[in-house]
Amino acid sequence: MLSDVDERRGEWRDSTYAEYAKVPFETCEILDEGKLCGRLGYEIADLGHIAALLVPYGGLRDIDLKAGETIIVSPATGAFGGAAVLVALAMGAKVIAMGRNVDTIDKIKKRNERVESVPITGDVLKDSEALRRFGPVDAFFDVSPPEAGKAPHIKSGNLALKRELTFLVGHLQSGTEHLIGSTLLGRHSYRFSSF
Repeated sequence: MLSDVDERRGEWRDSTYAEYAKVPFETCEILDEGKLCGRLGYEIADLGHIAALLVPYGGLRDIDLKAGETIIVSPATGAFGGAAVLVALAMGAKVIAMGRNVDTIDKIKKRNERVESVPITGDVLKDSEALRRFGPVDAFFDVSPPEAGKAPHIKSGNLALKRELTFLVGHLQSGTEHLIGSTLLGRHSYRFSSF
């Protein structure tokens, strides 16, 4: 039996987790499965990963990330954070991957010479100093859920910036000014996105 909410959502009750989903025609692109999975050797799961890459790509394009620039991605160990690392690298940027799991961020670092890793310790000043150790930082890309709304890594990332731009993406709650603190709001411009 469907709940009232499921009834109201109708065919969208399962979003794109459904076996079939209706989407606007103009957002669709026909993929050549024979070429992609045959000659190029991709798996169907690889093609499904494209959607996860599009989320950070939109944000990184929005802040005009350029080749040679340095960006902090935090947390870099989840689906969208990991995708942000890959997309930033594909755009030619250097990446500082932040995360709580030291083993995971070290694995990310080993995959590419343009990746550095910084563990999230919870000490705002210590973490921001660790981030600045790799030179001037141009941008900060955060993909935290609302439960991390008061997490100190957001302040650490902002303190490490030389450029006045931060992109916060994800399920952030309204009134996010408290995340950064009044001393930083005067120095930085922020772009918020929700998916």
